[in-house]
Amino acid sequence: GKGFTLNEWAYTCDKVVKANRASKMHSALVMAIKSYQNATDDDLIKKLSKRGQIIRYSTMQSIIQMHKAPLNDILEVKKNRKELQDKLLESDFKLMGMPVGTMY
Repeated sequence: GKGFTLNEWAYTCDKVVKANRASKMHSALVMAIKSYQNATDDDLIKKLSKRGQIIRYSTMQSIIQMHKAPLNDILEVKKNRKELQDKLLESDFKLMGMPVGTMY
């Protein structure tokens, strides 16, 4: 009666997974995202085939969405990292059978 609805649970899981990913981002990934957002690598991308360009742009958009999390969520994940990692380890880093991350 006082638990999550299915949509609330899905929303909460999505927020936690994204915040967890964002909290572990390597500087190289941050640099790649910033380069993409600032269009500093557009000249290189334009040298790719049309298919390659589409794949590159859609991949970068996916990566950005996968790591999109508010700072508050990231800080909460960091604060509770040990408990979260233990729970993910118990489930082989899967949520409802789908992979959601790794230890690193």
